[in-house]
Amino acid sequence: MDLYSTPAAALDRFVARRLQPRKEFVEKARRALGALAAALRERGGRLGAAAPRVLKTVKGGSSGRGTALKGGCDSELVIFLDCFKSYVDQRARRAEILSEMRASLESWWQNPVPGLRLTFPEQSVPGALQFRLTSVDLEDWMDVSLVPAFNVLGQAGSGVKPKPQVYSTLLNSGCQGGEHAACFTELRRNFVNIRPAKLKNLILLVKHWYHQVCLQGLWKETLPPVYALELLTIFAWEQGCKKDAFSLAEGLRTVLGLIQQHQHLCVFWTVNYGFEDPAVGQFLQRQLKRPRPVILDPADPTWDLGNGAAWHWDLLAQEAASCYDHPCFLRGMGDPVQSWKGPGLPRAGCSGLGHPIQLDPNQKTPENSKSLNAVYPRAGSKPPSCPAPGPTGAASIVPSVPGMALDLSQIPTKELDRFIQDHLKPSPQFQEQVKKAIDIILRCLHENCVHKASRVSKGGSFGRGTDLRDGCDVELIIFLNCFTDYKDQGPRRAEILDEMRAQLESWWQDQVPSLSLQFPEQNVPEALQFQLVSTALKSWTDVSLLPAFDAGSSVLAPNQIPRSTRGSSPVAARRASIRPASQSCGGTS
Repeated sequence: MDLYSTPAAALDRFVARRLQPRKEFVEKARRALGALAAALRERGGRLGAAAPRVLKTVKGGSSGRGTALKGGCDSELVIFLDCFKSYVDQRARRAEILSEMRASLESWWQNPVPGLRLTFPEQSVPGALQFRLTSVDLEDWMDVSLVPAFNVLGQAGSGVKPKPQVYSTLLNSGCQGGEHAACFTELRRNFVNIRPAKLKNLILLVKHWYHQVCLQGLWKETLPPVYALELLTIFAWEQGCKKDAFSLAEGLRTVLGLIQQHQHLCVFWTVNYGFEDPAVGQFLQRQLKRPRPVILDPADPTWDLGNGAAWHWDLLAQEAASCYDHPCFLRGMGDPVQSWKGPGLPRAGCSGLGHPIQLDPNQKTPENSKSLNAVYPRAGSKPPSCPAPGPTGAASIVPSVPGMALDLSQIPTKELDRFIQDHLKPSPQFQEQVKKAIDIILRCLHENCVHKASRVSKGGSFGRGTDLRDGCDVELIIFLNCFTDYKDQGPRRAEILDEMRAQLESWWQDQVPSLSLQFPEQNVPEALQFQLVSTALKSWTDVSLLPAFDAGSSVLAPNQIPRSTRGSSPVAARRASIRPASQSCGGTS
């Protein structure tokens, strides 16, 4: 398996190069689906003259959620029609509408998007029209489901919690679990789309692992849907990390650890539904008593993605238990990557999970839920008024609600100094580790890089002395002798950054004990970005290396900067020139 042979420190690059979809194909598919949606809105759901009116269209699936893998992915285009007045209407009229949609779609594709092919596979989903968009070189494809649906949410804006009646009506319809999931596509998409880009990269990594397991001979039909693993990954991040920057290896290990504990999992969120409505509350109680694992869709409580009675989670768990000796779970010196720690996550030396999570203090809960103990927030927050709901033995019931963070408003004025000391100031030990690491890094670059520095300026919150506990940033502006003016920076910067990265990757081998060097996705063209991470101290710092032209120590006025070079490089020069002298050091010799 290619993932297993990838070093832990190289997983970010692995995701960027191997897993993220090609932008060219994504853009072509986006244009095709956009044009199709526009045609449907103009002509109605049947693309004909006399047709039901399209109220709105919503794009879902992994493509809509931003979790599509390179090669093949899925997309859901939900068409909300005015002819559907209830869930029952969908069953009665859907077949007729889908038949006419196919004929109209085949006619509409007479003017295709250049570079794409459209084909119709065998139709295996009764409530949808399935087709595939494929790139001409056959390297990429997207399976699209066109789903006509009842607009139960109306025109509710993003971030607005649906009224309880939305879900009580769903339950009264007598539907099967997840039968009307398409009606809630927008909520599902928004739930995932708000997540940081790095978390979506972790989701891609988990999905790639899942697909590699399938290729080893396991029947995909017996395994849980991959969307269940997306939700499990979000749960792991919420409980153990909640940061925009983190180690993909640690995240992957945490998710696989949860899969090993699948028989204890009970996960749901109260972002869209809860226990306020008696009918919905009673239904949720029954859902939470289902065979483990239970993973409820955050948009549709009838859809249990875990479905422990149907899927062979044990097959995934066996593969997860056997893979921790591979390079992707080992640090540079061979030490194992550690899982995240947090409520509801596996703990070393303990079986099960055993961390029910608190509910929103304002969330009403049923009276028969006293069998669980709630995990209270940290000092300074109000405790929940009652324990989390759920059946005896539930491992983790996880609402997506505030309350787990420190509540500054509840801290007495006289205790603010202690609060800052205990919770905000960074660890002196970690600060010393970072200082030592920066000195080592600068010495490495000075000794090994072809281009030499005249001086270095240290900035960022670490350089300014305003860094917070858990995470901070460092900016190292390296003034190079090879730059004789601003114009030199643009043509040569990429070459210099590549050399710096190569030197650091080959030279850094546990230079500072307990501190690892990791390269995230590079999203700042003029800088080399990496992270210094201390797992033991649960702290990290983002470092940016910026090679720059040394314009001198005086502050440059905007009119002194050549017009063609204003914007990025001169900013670095001005940024360095206005720092206190103590933050600027000479050359690294």
